[in-house]
Amino acid sequence: MEQDAIARAAAYLAEAFETGNPLAPLPEGLQPATVEDGAEIAGAALDALGLAPNGLRLAPGPGGVMVAGPMLGTRLVASGTPIALSTLRHPRLSAA
Repeated sequence: MEQDAIARAAAYLAEAFETGNPLAPLPEGLQPATVEDGAEIAGAALDALGLAPNGLRLAPGPGGVMVAGPMLGTRLVASGTPIALSTLRHPRLSAA
């Protein structure tokens, strides 16, 4: 994937992260074709946001292969912490 496409996809994701607005699918030409492309885009998005991952999580990817993704400290809460769903734009919780 070309660096320009990676940067454009990362900017698209970073804007959605900052605004909290839901995303449409990435436009044609910006969709990662491989897991490696996706990792490049994710890293570039974190760089654009000035964020560093605090850890990694694993999730099933294409073909059942486990894919690592960043965990951000600003998105983690301690177990048992009450969360008012009204404070969340798009409430969806999962175990980290």
